[in-house]
Amino acid sequence: MCSPSFEACRTTFPRHYIRVTAYDASYGRQTTALSFLVQRPAEEPGFLLTRVESDDRRQRYGWQPYATGSPSGRRYGA
Repeated sequence: MCSPSFEACRTTFPRHYIRVTAYDASYGRQTTALSFLVQRPAEEPGFLLTRVESDDRRQRYGWQPYATGSPSGRRYGA
């Protein structure tokens, strides 16, 4: 069961990702100890990071949408 603050967040942002992050201050700096998603949107657009090597071994990155390649719910092998 979710806490009231999670439910308020889900009500406010019904079509967004909601992530919970816990920090560990024992190292003297802000360090992530735990992080997980409590909500994913019903429909995710889906993008693929592409890398291309160009002249002088430089690497360039770009985005390629793959949402139109597979129907919703079948993008992750489910």
